[in-house]
Amino acid sequence: MLDSLYIKNFRNLKEFRIGSVDRINLITGKNNTGKSSILEAIAIYASQADFSLIFQLLNHRGEDFFRKNYNSTDSKDTTEFAIRSLSAMFTGRNVNFSDEGTIFIGNITENKIFPEKNIFLRFVKYYDEIQKNEQGETLRRKIAYINKEEIFDNSKIGMEVGFGDEKILIPLDRERPYRLGFGGFNNRKKFQFIRTATIDRETNGKLFDNIALSEKENMSLML
Repeated sequence: MLDSLYIKNFRNLKEFRIGSVDRINLITGKNNTGKSSILEAIAIYASQADFSLIFQLLNHRGEDFFRKNYNSTDSKDTTEFAIRSLSAMFTGRNVNFSDEGTIFIGNITENKIFPEKNIFLRFVKYYDEIQKNEQGETLRRKIAYINKEEIFDNSKIGMEVGFGDEKILIPLDRERPYRLGFGGFNNRKKFQFIRTATIDRETNGKLFDNIALSEKENMSLML
């Protein structure tokens, strides 16, 4: 549960903070100032970085370049489409492999940021470190991260996603990154992200079905 809000390097929000968040909050502002970005960031936090949700948000903005262009099995093409899609979330569409370019979404208290209460996303370079026996059988495989200054011919680019001390690396050379089954960190909370425009009737119907014939039905009719 958010009782404050801190967003960094997400879309046009280079650094954004709200010291106190209540159950109902009103966000106002001119067009293209970041209101929708705030809602998207909160949705990513609520889902604890569910990649399926992330690509739904990208697709709604026309930024899912897999869906628009992907017709190849070449891992290089796959990686390029993934980077192009996911970089749309970062301020200035910046592909930065340092901590300075990391997206943070979470809590802030008395101007102090608590990493254990934040979702973070960043691009990383890595390679597969494989140990084999004399017969050529793989004994051990692990991922080794590469510093920004290091250069490896067989390096790969991935997206590291974390929540507190938990981290996971999403390889970007797969057919579609969100098909890896990563649904967020222990995400058991149900929520519905309602877009600011063009919500479809089917979604509206499902939402109303959840409260129909309940004590909340009269409340919805009053809105």
